[in-house]
Amino acid sequence: MKALLSQTIKAGLTAVLLLFILSAGIGESGAAQYFTRVKQVIDGDTIRLYNGRLARYIGINTPEIDHRTGVAEAYGFEAMSYNREQVKGNKLHLEFDRQRADRYHRLLVYAFNSEGRMINELLLSKGLAHLFSHRLNTMYFQRLLKAQKRAMETKQGIWKFWSETGKGPYIGNLVSKRFHLQTCPVGRKIAPANRCVLPSAWEAYFMGFSACRVCQPPHIFYHKASQGVFYNNDIRPKKASPKRLINLTIQGAVTKCRTEK
Repeated sequence: MKALLSQTIKAGLTAVLLLFILSAGIGESGAAQYFTRVKQVIDGDTIRLYNGRLARYIGINTPEIDHRTGVAEAYGFEAMSYNREQVKGNKLHLEFDRQRADRYHRLLVYAFNSEGRMINELLLSKGLAHLFSHRLNTMYFQRLLKAQKRAMETKQGIWKFWSETGKGPYIGNLVSKRFHLQTCPVGRKIAPANRCVLPSAWEAYFMGFSACRVCQPPHIFYHKASQGVFYNNDIRPKKASPKRLINLTIQGAVTKCRTEK
């Protein structure tokens, strides 16, 4: 009975999603598009549309906010505030990629504000998000990567206090764009043709990779990578001492991880 009910619910959600997509138009890029207004901003990368559906921005990840306790990872509140500024009172132009929704039934979108600027890209350029790609959604990958590189080079937002305590090299997956500790069971399963070497976490992020959630290598939102510390809106970590890895010249083994294909 429970299994039948679960299947019925899933079928209903699929039908609603299909109806939503069919009501969308086709943009100049050939991607499905939709115009709507925002009812609520959940955090830096998630919004609730006027029709009640949740939508998450494709290709980025912003610092988490725990709304129950009122604390967030560093720059979490700044990301949410900036997102609110971009969508407040504006009619958004949404574009879809190959994957239309995630496992939580949230729509996956590229969101463009009233000036035609992509909010996903703006958050990256301000250093309020990091690139978090998916192999099915790569329509704007290079564009988003360029925005992140600019933010890293100019030490914007989350990149300003970067301090790397983990020790590389790391294993990169050219397909999933994730990087792993050498001891990671997921990393060890990467096919040789898809495997590459990344000397440091900084270079990994600079080339568009993001941290594996299983082995948890240094994560950008934890300025001291060994500590999963949350910060409220008024607390900032102390400025980290300069690191040699700030030099963005990519040499040696890391060239095997080039993402420009």
